Amino acid sequence: MINIGYEYPSNNGESVPKKGPLQYAMICEGAYNIELNIYFPSTIVKSLLLLLLLFIISSSSLLYRTFATSPYFGYQEITNNKRNHWVQTYGNDITHLKSDYTNILAVSYLSDGKVLNATYWLASNLENASTYNQPYHNISYGMLIDADMNPKTGYSGADYDFYIEAINGKWSQYLYQYSHTGNYALIGSKTNYTQPFGGSSTIGPGYVKLQLPLRSINYPGRFSVSFYAAESYKSNEVRDFTSWVAIPPPPLKISTSPDNIVIRQGEQQVIPAEINTVFSNNVTSILSTKVLMKRP
Repeated sequence: MINIGYEYPSNNGESVPKKGPLQYAMICEGAYNIELNIYFPSTIVKSLLLLLLLFIISSSSLLYRTFATSPYFGYQEITNNKRNHWVQTYGNDITHLKSDYTNILAVSYLSDGKVLNATYWLASNLENASTYNQPYHNISYGMLIDADMNPKTGYSGADYDFYIEAINGKWSQYLYQYSHTGNYALIGSKTNYTQPFGGSSTIGPGYVKLQLPLRSINYPGRFSVSFYAAESYKSNEVRDFTSWVAIPPPPLKISTSPDNIVIRQGEQQVIPAEINTVFSNNVTSILSTKVLMKRP
């Protein structure tokens, strides 16, 4: 039989509690009595416990980064009902602006929970990329993200601005975080790269594709997006925005007025109805204020 216990050593060999290192005693009983005493100083025990705690914390953080995702959803498309409606974000001249390659007709989007993929369908049908290589003429495509569905955070509700921009034929990609104070911080960028035109590339005749890694905005559980195209010439800029869309797509609730309606056989009635969603009207209404912020 093997007994394993805890004892505190004493000078006379008796096991009595006292201050000192912890003793692990293993006594084997049988034909021979063998006693094995192993001492672990309290400082070592504390160090081992601290290392164990740090390991648990780091493992939890690693598991979160590995498995954390935002909601995933299938193919969605928003039609831009504000067609041919640009907002002048700065300057007062529209010469060389409001072209078809910044005129958004629709945006299709979907997500696997880790990346938000969006395709901008434009009024242009360009066969080459020469439009993106003109002096003083800059074109960009982006999305404003309200990461917490709260119009009181970020810049008038927009917490992030993610976009790609063409300057003299070279492309750059930026992600900015906005504060309600009007300040902003650069989160990430990729500058001065050449973008192939057509095929499976990001830019093609009549379309633009954007991919936003949701990890860069901390995998929000519910958020909203407004897609836009911007065009500037010297010190003037205009932008074309879509309406805000909720992600994941919200459920619809149809209500009638009055609530209780009786229709008899053979009767016909026109019933007023409202379609409501959980998407906040406040979030929808902040578009007119946030577009006035000049790009960093």
